[in-house]
Amino acid sequence: DQLNTVDIDVLAAALSDAHETVDSYLAGRYALPLATVPGSLKRITGDLARETLHRDMPTEAVTANADRARADLK
Repeated sequence: DQLNTVDIDVLAAALSDAHETVDSYLAGRYALPLATVPGSLKRITGDLARETLHRDMPTEAVTANADRARADLK
């Protein structure tokens, strides 16, 4: 069943893109990589990756969480 199958390459690409987005916000303010990654940054990265994975039909919650994640990074 394709709905229950995880494509590891697609997931890895979405997470990589999200990490790059987070790093682009943090690069001017902090030395990267961070020695310890706060839980809030893990949530932000997950929310951004989830939006990428739902790019064809994101739910309102997925979009709202990603928008909040970008706002938190600012």
